[in-house]
Amino acid sequence: MGRCSVCDDPFPASDCEQFLHIIQRTEAIRKASAAVAQIHAKRQINDTLNTRNGPDISSDKKLAIGSEVRVWRESKGWTGPFRLIEVSGGNCVVDVDGRHQDILFATG
Repeated sequence: MGRCSVCDDPFPASDCEQFLHIIQRTEAIRKASAAVAQIHAKRQINDTLNTRNGPDISSDKKLAIGSEVRVWRESKGWTGPFRLIEVSGGNCVVDVDGRHQDILFATG
């Protein structure tokens, strides 16, 4: 029986090369799993913070009158753009198909 040309062990080179290939694949899978776990943890943290704090709408309340805005509706999702008519406190008024409609900010 010859010796391995890769590591000089007393078993066939084909066995050694297969073993090295398995080690490389295992290491690649381990690194990929660690990266996925890190991304998942970061996503969970961001989701938790967004749930707790809500969206930051302070800049939304400073929109210029006449700006185009989109509106979230439970049944339809995002709709618009609509023209902003007025902003006061936690409410705004938008022009929806020629009608003025009051919209409540989500938080604020």
